[in-house]
Amino acid sequence: MPNDTFGSLDVGSCGGTHVDPFSTDVHLLFLECKKSAWLILIIAVVIAVKLGQNMLFTKMGQLQREILQLPKSERGWCSAKIWELLGWEFLAGVIGIVSVLVITGNNALIWATIIVSNMVGTALAFTQMEADHHSTALELLNMLEKYPSKGLKNADEESKKTYDAIKKLRQVLKRNKEDAKYVRDELDNDNESTRLIL
Repeated sequence: MPNDTFGSLDVGSCGGTHVDPFSTDVHLLFLECKKSAWLILIIAVVIAVKLGQNMLFTKMGQLQREILQLPKSERGWCSAKIWELLGWEFLAGVIGIVSVLVITGNNALIWATIIVSNMVGTALAFTQMEADHHSTALELLNMLEKYPSKGLKNADEESKKTYDAIKKLRQVLKRNKEDAKYVRDELDNDNESTRLIL
C-alpha cells in the first residue's frame, strides 16, 4: 500500500501493501526503488555485511573463550581483552542494525542472498580464522586451584573431579617411574649390542 493511502486508513484498521517480494522492487527504510539497478548495489552490500558478520562473530567467539580461560580476578572492566571485546561488540551492533535494515527490503532476491552469504561466510570464517590461543598451563593452574585441600566431604563437583585427576596423575607417574627402569635397561642393552657390532 503506498504511503499516501496509509495515512487515510482508520485507526485500528489494516489494508494490503503494494510489496511484491518476487519483483526487483526494493522497499528499505525511507527508500523505495522500483525495478532499479540499485538492487545490484544493495545485494553487494548484503554480501559484504553477511560475510563480515560471520567473520566478526567467529572472532568474538574466539576472544570470549580466551577471556573465560582467565581467572575471574583478571577479567575486570579495565582489562585489555574486555575492551577489545566491547569494541568488536559495538561494531557487531552497527553491522547488525544495517543487516536488519537490508532484510526489510522485502525482496526475495535479497533474502536468498542473505541465506547464501551466511553459509559462505560461516565456511570462510571457520576455515580461514587462526586457531584458538589455548593455554594448557593456565588450565592446569586453574584446575590445581580447585584441589580440595580440606578433604572431599564438603567439596563441590569440580573439586572432586580435580581430586580424581590428581590421583590418576599420581598413579601414572608412579607407574612411569617403575617402567623407566625397564626402559633404561632396554636402552643399555641396545647400546651394548651397537658397540659390539662396531
